[in-house]
Amino acid sequence: MNGLADKGWKIWVISFEKTNNPLELHENILWTPLRYHKNPPVLSTLYDINNLRHKAKALVKEHKIEIVHCRSYITSLVGLALKRKYAVKFIFDMRGFWADERVEGGLWNLGNPFYRWIYNYFKRKERDFIEESDSIISLTKSGKQELLHNSIFNIRHSIFEEKIKVIPTCVDTDLFNPAKVSETQKSNLRKSLGIDLKDYVLMYIGSLGTWYMLDEMISFFRQLKKIKPGSKFVILTNSNNYATGEEGIIVARAKREEVPHYLAICNATICFIRPTFSKKASSATKIWESLAMGKPIIVNDGWGDMGIIFKEDDLGYQVENFEEKEIKSDVHKILGKEWEPQGLSEVAIRKAGLKKGIDKYDELYKYSLTVKKTRGQQFPELSNYE
Repeated sequence: MNGLADKGWKIWVISFEKTNNPLELHENILWTPLRYHKNPPVLSTLYDINNLRHKAKALVKEHKIEIVHCRSYITSLVGLALKRKYAVKFIFDMRGFWADERVEGGLWNLGNPFYRWIYNYFKRKERDFIEESDSIISLTKSGKQELLHNSIFNIRHSIFEEKIKVIPTCVDTDLFNPAKVSETQKSNLRKSLGIDLKDYVLMYIGSLGTWYMLDEMISFFRQLKKIKPGSKFVILTNSNNYATGEEGIIVARAKREEVPHYLAICNATICFIRPTFSKKASSATKIWESLAMGKPIIVNDGWGDMGIIFKEDDLGYQVENFEEKEIKSDVHKILGKEWEPQGLSEVAIRKAGLKKGIDKYDELYKYSLTVKKTRGQQFPELSNYE
């Protein structure tokens, strides 16, 4: 947001917070934190939505706000209502197919009539968000294509391709800069983790559970260890209660500013995500952080834009299936190849650098202000989007 504030946008953020920690903000950024309620389920969410509706309505009326940028579906319930009543521009930052994600992640059991009703409700609202928004943000090209061509949305007649913008999650290439991690820092970190300079280091960064195929990643590491004894698998996560006594696997925690130091000591990173429908819209920041640090990535296909990305650039290795024989072959191929770190960093900067993201959002806001009508009108074209 600071980058957009530097470009002259005055931004008022409303967010739900578990704690009320004051933040130092840009002079063009104002912040209204609302308290997040978790219990009782559903009722607490309805209570929070009502609070958001009242606060957002007051701000729009008092400060003549022109654009309401809503992240995901819950906040878009309020954003669409504001557009309908006050004619503000509404940006549906859908991130992904949220309702389907809840089902595929096991959070909503459609065998339960209550959850089936909630799912159907949000799928109806999803269509309203898509049809009536002035702009839509998809994190991936695959997500955009699903919107345009998948018959389950049935909106081809009322949506225009021009208003769906693809903006992946971005990497802060100032923080994730290999030149800013010294050899001394790398040496000290290796020593603290019990890693020798000659050890091959595979690394996973981020959350565990639901979407992340940890068992398959560990199986991959076991094949790596057989072929290259002494290899280490560093799992850098803040997920609670995860530990392992398996030789070669190191579980660590780190602050965000320390993550580049960990990436600097690895040979490659790995990220296997369940290849479901909803995950076609996922963009994992950890992928771009790894590339920005000059490290190749090992991924599976079927989620996000992985298939598209690997067709465009040689960024690492894409695993086709998880059979032991195939994994063993994959490991041999990976160990037999080298990647140019600078080339990987350049791809991250070009495709998902923070500056590029700021420029895209800046153009998106300007674009949204030019849209006169949501229905029955061809939307202006934007050359900076794919």
